[in-house]
Amino acid sequence: DSGRHYGAKGRLEEGWSPETEKAFQARCKKLVELFNQEEPLPGVHVNGQQTLSENIADLGGIEIALDAFRKTEAFKSGKKIKGQSPLERFFLAYAYSFAGSIRKEALHTELLSDTHSPMIQRINTCLRNVDDFHTTFGIKAGDPMWLAPADRVKIW
Repeated sequence: DSGRHYGAKGRLEEGWSPETEKAFQARCKKLVELFNQEEPLPGVHVNGQQTLSENIADLGGIEIALDAFRKTEAFKSGKKIKGQSPLERFFLAYAYSFAGSIRKEALHTELLSDTHSPMIQRINTCLRNVDDFHTTFGIKAGDPMWLAPADRVKIW
């Protein structure tokens, strides 16, 4: 997200129109607010502003990877493996890439200082913004992972 402040030759210059910058900032604000709601530890929330750049990267990465996956034979075949569709396997692989555990003390330190959101938010909060995730798993209003389409953030 900071690359927008540099021109084609690497010089510090604004490359976006004021309208484009304003629209981008509005989408960023929405993402910050979404992550600010997350409370990995009682009374300790994710700092959506502190983690914004990485949250943008995670969300954009999911969308880019999904676009690339749609071009593969595994996706095109639609073949189920052990009852899972290609898109189910894609989203599960993404989640597994961040799977892990962390002690509460270490998590508390990360929440105060890390520019990355905790692993569970990198999975759940990001995936809640992806339309295909909702469709793939049949997530609907009232389900824990539901996020209304109007509330889903699309940065890029």
